[in-house]
Amino acid sequence: GLEYVWNKILFIRGGYKFNVDEQDYSFGAGLNVPISIAEFTLDYSFSNFQRLGSAHRFSIILGF
Repeated sequence: GLEYVWNKILFIRGGYKFNVDEQDYSFGAGLNVPISIAEFTLDYSFSNFQRLGSAHRFSIILGF
């Protein structure tokens, strides 16, 4: 897989699993927003599963 980071704010990633029957490609993006006393991060990922369909994952992280 690969990940590209721009200014420690925007993260774009993607990958592929070889020789795995169930899952093949995935991709995602994240946004890191520093606010006065904390750090706010939004993250999204997509994974393609052959028999189960696709999975969308979202996360919100607040760090101090």
